[in-house]
Amino acid sequence: MLRIFTIALLFTFLLFSSFEGLAQQKFKIPKRVVYKSEEDYHKYQDEILACIDWLDRTPIGLFKSKRKATIKFMMTWVEGAPHIKAPISHEALQYIDENPELMFAYISGRVRYEITEQDYEGGHIEGLRSILLWYTLAISINRDEDIQKLSKKLPKRSEVEL
Repeated sequence: MLRIFTIALLFTFLLFSSFEGLAQQKFKIPKRVVYKSEEDYHKYQDEILACIDWLDRTPIGLFKSKRKATIKFMMTWVEGAPHIKAPISHEALQYIDENPELMFAYISGRVRYEITEQDYEGGHIEGLRSILLWYTLAISINRDEDIQKLSKKLPKRSEVEL
């Protein structure tokens, strides 16, 4: 019994250590960001994609202050970027009522889609995928039956591409 406990404790330590290593190395919030023109927003698209990747890989509940600052950086960019729409659909609201932070998951998925595909129409599905991803990885989150059923509702990636 003690051996199983020791192995579980070691696994937990290694799991959190790997998250910490990933989270600390992958993304740094740019300093002295100034948005004066549409071109300024385009300049930061790579940083926004890196920001979204970091948020996708870092479970809710870890690195709370960095996560908050990262979301703030992303949202400041999203709110001002004239070429990004990222509307929140009525359907998405049912998945964020128990966990308001998942709104940022939805927005990040839409934004990633809009940047990479240069289209905002298909971003809804990617927003829902991001909600499911953040929820699944979360360390501390309210359980939500609607989200647990979401993976069965989402089309496979090949179905979306057709």
